[in-house]
Amino acid sequence: MELEELEVLFKMNTSQIQPMLDKLQSSFQQALGKTADTAKVGMEKTESAMDVSKGMAKVSSQLSKLNETIGSHFNRMKTTVGQGTAKIDQSSGKMFGSTKQKVGQDLDSVLAIINSKMNQAKAAQAKMHDLMNQKSSLAVDQQTGTQGVKFDSQIATAQAK
Repeated sequence: MELEELEVLFKMNTSQIQPMLDKLQSSFQQALGKTADTAKVGMEKTESAMDVSKGMAKVSSQLSKLNETIGSHFNRMKTTVGQGTAKIDQSSGKMFGSTKQKVGQDLDSVLAIINSKMNQAKAAQAKMHDLMNQKSSLAVDQQTGTQGVKFDSQIATAQAK
């Protein structure tokens, strides 16, 4: 066959199957569009599942409430101890004068230890808040990337202490 005959055949053949090719092209475009939509929805779900900021905020809130509760209990204990010390002072008199002073010193040292532990807990909580704020200040793609994972690791370590 010569080139001219091939040109005539291709022109005839393509003109007859052109409507079928158009339908096929439309079908491919629809299938690829659905695939793209499915991939987009999957990526959005994955990104939202990887977002830990809500969980971290809840943990932070619970730690704050726990800190407040423990603080109020220790304050009540301090008040009760103070009242108890005052009653012991009134009833014991001179006989227990030196003992009362020793008990007061012991209670003061216990309260100092408790206050120290409370300050340590507050410092750890502040560190965790600072790390969470640093992570929140990152761009969205950085939060889910290596920098975000580093902050998540540091936050988890701060919570464990």
